[in-house]
Amino acid sequence: MDFIFHDFEEINIERPQMVAKLLVNLEQGMQKGLIKNHLSGVTACARQIIAMAGLSADSQYKSRTRKTF
Repeated sequence: MDFIFHDFEEINIERPQMVAKLLVNLEQGMQKGLIKNHLSGVTACARQIIAMAGLSADSQYKSRTRKTF
């Protein structure tokens, strides 16, 4: 967890220890979900990690529509 803490400290996130602990807990939740075959739990944890990392797709983005000929 110390490595994660230092990474968050470098990018200036408020309360990096709390964020690091939350990330570790979400990763453990994913692992337990995989072991117990609870895929919805794995998905929920993964979505939270993606949201925390800022990797989620922009909600303003609209997919291109297909042209019909």
